[in-house]
Amino acid sequence: MRRISQFNMAMALAVAGVTGITMMLPVDAVHAQKKKKDQAPDYDIGKEYRAAYGEAQKAVQAEDFASAKTQAEAIVAMSQTPDEKYLAGQLLIQIGGKLSQSDLQLQGLKLSIDSGRLSETDAQKFNFYAGNLAFAANDFTSARKYLTEAIRLGYSEPDPDKDLGGILGEAYFKENMFVEGLAALEQSIARRQAGGMEVSENWFRRGASIAINNKLGAEASKWTKKWIAAYPSPSNWRDTLTVYKNGVSLGSQENLDIMRLMRRTDSLTSERDYAEYLEYADVRRLPGEVKTVLNEGQAKGNISTTTAFFAEQLQMANERVTEDRKSLPESERAAASSANGVTALATADAYLGYGDAAKAIPLYQTALSKGGVDADRANMRLAIAAADTGDYAMAKEYMAKVGGARAELASYWMIWLNQKAGMTAPAAATTAETTASVQ
Repeated sequence: MRRISQFNMAMALAVAGVTGITMMLPVDAVHAQKKKKDQAPDYDIGKEYRAAYGEAQKAVQAEDFASAKTQAEAIVAMSQTPDEKYLAGQLLIQIGGKLSQSDLQLQGLKLSIDSGRLSETDAQKFNFYAGNLAFAANDFTSARKYLTEAIRLGYSEPDPDKDLGGILGEAYFKENMFVEGLAALEQSIARRQAGGMEVSENWFRRGASIAINNKLGAEASKWTKKWIAAYPSPSNWRDTLTVYKNGVSLGSQENLDIMRLMRRTDSLTSERDYAEYLEYADVRRLPGEVKTVLNEGQAKGNISTTTAFFAEQLQMANERVTEDRKSLPESERAAASSANGVTALATADAYLGYGDAAKAIPLYQTALSKGGVDADRANMRLAIAAADTGDYAMAKEYMAKVGGARAELASYWMIWLNQKAGMTAPAAATTAETTASVQ
C-alpha cells in the first residue's frame, strides 16, 4: 500500500443546446482539495503504476499535456485495482480539461464512476457530467445510463433549465424512443414538483410537441393539458385548443363550446378564430352572443367590424337582437309548461349568449329535469353559466357530469375552472384539485 497525493481537477465542460431544452454543463467540478502530506489518503496501487503515475504528474505540472495524455493512456491500460482506475480517471479528467478534449474527460468520468471510489455526492455529480458528455458525443445509450443513475442517486439542479431530467428525455427522443422519453420527462416533472422546485415550461412544450408530431393521441392530450395547467397563458391555451379542435370531429354545438373556452381564456386572436366562432354561434340562433363577440374582437383590435364579413354579421345581429330578447320571457313560460326540456335548453342558451348567466342556470336545470335533451350539452352549458356567475364549485360539479363526445372537452374546461377557482379562493383549493388539473 502506497501513499500518493490527490490533485485538484478542473473540468471545462461545454454548454450544449438541445431542441426544446437548454442544458448548462458545470465548468468547475473539483473533486478533492489539496491536503497536507500527512493527511493524504492511502491508495492500493502497484509499483509500476506508481512510477508511471508519478511521471504523468510531472508532465502535468510542467504543463506538457500532450506528453501527459500519452502517459495517462498507458496508465489506463495498466489500471487493475479500484484505486488505480480512480486515479487514472482523475488524471484523464484533468488533462482532458486542459486540452479541451471532452472524450478524455468522459473516459475519465467513466473510470472514476466504475472504480467505486466516489462518495455518494461525487457519484451524483460525476454521473450527471458523464451523461451530459455522452449526450454531446451522440452516445445516447450511455447518456441514459449515467443520467438515470444520477437521478437515482438524488442529483438535482435548482435551475429548471439545467436539470438533467430534460436531457434524459432528449436522450430517448434522439433515438425515436418517444414513449420512453415522455415517461422519463413526466417522472422528472413529478420529482421536481414533489421537491417544490420550478419546472421549465420548455419541458411541457417539448412533451406536447413530441406527442403531437408523432401522433401519440393519448399522450398528446395528456401533455397539452399538463402544459396549460402549469403555464396557462392565452397563447398556450390557443395552441392547445387549436390542436384539440383540429384533431377531433365534433358537431357545431361542441365546437361552439370550444370557442367559448377560447374566449374565456382570452385566446381568440385571429380573424379566423372569430369567423369560426360566428359560424358555430349562428347569428340566426344566438344574435346576442354574435354581437358581443364582434364588439369584443373590435375592442381588442383583433378584427375590424368594417370588414365585409364581420360588418354583415354585426348588421344581422343588430337587426335580430331586440326582437329576440323580447321573445325570451314567453319562451321561459313555454319552457315551464313543456313536456320536455327542449324549449328550456334553447332559452337557456339564448340567455347565456346575452351574458345573463343567472337566468340561464335555472333553465338548464329545468331542461335536465324534464329530459328529452342532450344531457352532456346541458350539463356543460350549466357549468359554463355557473362559472360566469363566479360559482366555480357549482361549475365543477356539473362539468364533472359531462361525458360522451364532450368528455375530453370537459377536461379542458375543468382545468380552466380549477385555475379560476384557485385565483378567486386559494384557501379553498385542495391538493386533490390541483393534482387533477395537471393530470
